[in-house]
Amino acid sequence: MTREPELLERMKAGGKEPLLGIVIEVEECYIQCGKALKRSGLWNPASWADPSTLPKGAEILAAHSKMPEGSEAAIRGRLEEGYKNRLY
Repeated sequence: MTREPELLERMKAGGKEPLLGIVIEVEECYIQCGKALKRSGLWNPASWADPSTLPKGAEILAAHSKMPEGSEAAIRGRLEEGYKNRLY
């Protein structure tokens, strides 16, 4: 984690600077085989799930967090407020 002003300045978006940054050091990195990506159907819209059948973010968080005041509606409200006012 960092609060280094020079790094945070470089991450500005929409005129807002993040409160903190996560610093990682990559030791190894592997590139996925192009054939595997093509075979996966990832780029074929016909292979995608119907978006209307997928759970919303607030529903997932409510089911997994089990927080007090953690109803789906309460979490949805906090997410919307955060996206509007705190997301940089």
